[in-house]
Amino acid sequence: MKAIEKNAKLTTKNIFPVAFCILICKFGQTAVRSYKINLFKTALFFMKQYSMTEADRTGQMAVQDCTKYLLTLPQTRKVLDVQEDEDFQKLDIDLLVWFNKNGAIEKKRIEVKGDRYHHTGNYFFETVSNKAKQTPGCFLYTGCDYLFYYFIAEQELHILTMPEIRNWFLKDQNRFKISETSTPVGDGSRYITVGRLVPRRLLREEMTPYVKTVNLSSYLTE
Repeated sequence: MKAIEKNAKLTTKNIFPVAFCILICKFGQTAVRSYKINLFKTALFFMKQYSMTEADRTGQMAVQDCTKYLLTLPQTRKVLDVQEDEDFQKLDIDLLVWFNKNGAIEKKRIEVKGDRYHHTGNYFFETVSNKAKQTPGCFLYTGCDYLFYYFIAEQELHILTMPEIRNWFLKDQNRFKISETSTPVGDGSRYITVGRLVPRRLLREEMTPYVKTVNLSSYLTE
């Protein structure tokens, strides 16, 4: 492949015009229209695949950074990644952590959510994971003790205590704006996720004892 790229210089910039010329000469305008449609569908499919990869990458970066942070804490005894465990997937739990608290070992369950939209000033709490199927969102059913809400670019971790934060949210969730996101899947289709936009400032003001913010930049330096 490297030899072809170097000598023939076939790139996306010049191969498509050549293909169009061949199609016009040999098959006419009908084939060209069909070619354009198929080309568009193919490009759209790969764009969706890329988006899914980006979403996966964001989630994995969040888990990795949060794991590194936990391992720096003197009270941490063990961190176990359970993302691939089906039993914990049903509870939307990503990490198990064992802490030493006054000589006693405590196990805590953690859900990690990566977010790249710090500038909005909001949290996105998922209430419906798939709009078409009306399946409940992870924020409503997670069995975690702590929700690690992590803003990737800022390396800013918000530790939200559960279920206290969820109970607060459910008492008056209608005051928060509804938002929908579109998530691509492997077959090229998409599904709609529904949630509420909760201002970070408001949550901190009303639930101060249950919200902690940590900048991880100093913890992630090697």
